[in-house]
Amino acid sequence: MEQRFTFNQVASVYSASRPDYPEALIDDIVSYAKLKPDDTVLEVGCGTGQATKSFATRDLQILALDPGPEMVRIARETLANFTNVELVETTFEAWPASKAVFQLIIAAQSWH
Repeated sequence: MEQRFTFNQVASVYSASRPDYPEALIDDIVSYAKLKPDDTVLEVGCGTGQATKSFATRDLQILALDPGPEMVRIARETLANFTNVELVETTFEAWPASKAVFQLIIAAQSWH
């Protein structure tokens, strides 16, 4: 099994034990990128949605990708109240970009 799919096997444990990101860090990223409400963000490897939620509360439009069905399932539960988040079960490599435009691309812990 490829390492990038490992966390999917323990998605509920990962979700329960993974700490959130400091809000000051998210504020710094939003400020540095000069993001405004409704700007678009692509998240590569959203996992169970920790970083996604922090960006979603700032009224950004987020397309979040993750290859793990269990990770995406938990992210859907976590982010159910956010209409500004779209979750797609796919790898970044398999995702059809098709002229998409984003003000920011993030990969919180997925590229390790």
